[in-house]
Amino acid sequence: MNTVDLLLGLDNNALDFDNTKTLEITRLSKLSGAPFLVKVQGMSANRYTRMMSDAAVKNAKLDKVYDANINVCVTGIVEPSMKDKNLMEKFSCSTPAELLEKLFRPSEINHIAEVIGELSGFGSEDLITEVKN
Repeated sequence: MNTVDLLLGLDNNALDFDNTKTLEITRLSKLSGAPFLVKVQGMSANRYTRMMSDAAVKNAKLDKVYDANINVCVTGIVEPSMKDKNLMEKFSCSTPAELLEKLFRPSEINHIAEVIGELSGFGSEDLITEVKN
């Protein structure tokens, strides 16, 4: 069977992948006394790469990488939304990015951004094996 036949035999939905995940932020769970869960979702490859493009430049400064991670998190965190006006008001933040930085530590932001990148198709879980002839 050739590759085209293999593809024709696949269920059309088989190529879809789950691009949401729920993460527990342990530090905030301890503070709140209940599981603090954050639902994240991936985004289109085009949108993700546009956000990460400045950070991808060779020898990019750490602040560029951090800023890119902030943008990815603001977009990719769907629950609780960083754009929620009540949350921004409660924590005296004027922008979603400020709220994100108020709630999460830099290491948490980096980890969340990494997960969103994986959900956007840029993870290491989709392995490709090279066939040697």
